[in-house]
Amino acid sequence: MREKLGFEVLFEIPPHHRLVQVRSRSRGGLMSGMFWEHEEYDASGRLVARFNSFEETSPTGCTVRGWKKYGAAGQLVDSAEFSAGWRVRAQRSAHHRRQP
Repeated sequence: MREKLGFEVLFEIPPHHRLVQVRSRSRGGLMSGMFWEHEEYDASGRLVARFNSFEETSPTGCTVRGWKKYGAAGQLVDSAEFSAGWRVRAQRSAHHRRQP
């Protein structure tokens, strides 16, 4: 079994799926930020989801992070937003939560 790191853990990518970073960009200025786009593929290589994620920092040092998951057809499936320390500010959908 492969070791999961970073975005794979955040997005809860199954071990038999592959997550590919498609794009990243940064923004300077008063509200600096980083933005990423990823695509998730199943074991057969079929696109199953797209993710847009971000991290923005205000001039006062407050950081907000978040992501949106879209199905292969482009429909919004799930999203979350976190403040400094990755505390949840928006609930993940019941569809996306892992069962204990």
